[in-house]
Amino acid sequence: MATVEADARRDPLAVEDAFATHYSAVFRQVQRLMRDPDDSYDLTLTAWEKAQRAWDRRPLVALEIKPWLFRIARNACVDELRRRQLVRWEPLEGTRRSSGETPVAPATLLSSDSHDPEREALRSERADLVRRALRRLPTRYRSCLLMREAEGLSCEEIGTRLHLSSGAVRTTLCRARQRLRTEYVALGGEPAAA
Repeated sequence: MATVEADARRDPLAVEDAFATHYSAVFRQVQRLMRDPDDSYDLTLTAWEKAQRAWDRRPLVALEIKPWLFRIARNACVDELRRRQLVRWEPLEGTRRSSGETPVAPATLLSSDSHDPEREALRSERADLVRRALRRLPTRYRSCLLMREAEGLSCEEIGTRLHLSSGAVRTTLCRARQRLRTEYVALGGEPAAA
């Protein structure tokens, strides 16, 4: 009896059946959480990959599969939102495509809908708020954040430049991000979605 139950739990068709049965419901849940179709497709597939890896630990009762899948999908969305943090780092100034060309607006580089004046105005306002919030940070915080987010340096590289240990850099980055969020909201920016 135990081997029949174990074989039923590992049956690859059961994963495919669950996918076919619950995909659209899981997708709708992710879409409600993320509000972006591209993110919703990607995160729904991420959730299914996680479910497939954890299939041996799924609930035995068929009615409990859907809530289990919803929990995995929700956790995938929360992980993604945490990863994004408060601000998507956009260039603060226009970027040149190659030497000698005129600057290209950051919104043009980062989005396919660059012809939407309202969206561009909102991005411009947010970028201005980020610049102002950055100026309010202590020099050490601002330097660490810009080296990490704008230049893409590792904590070790930042530590070498600022004569700090990598642990001190990590602590400084954590505090700098918290302070940036506080300053951003104080200037009228919207708090991060949690």
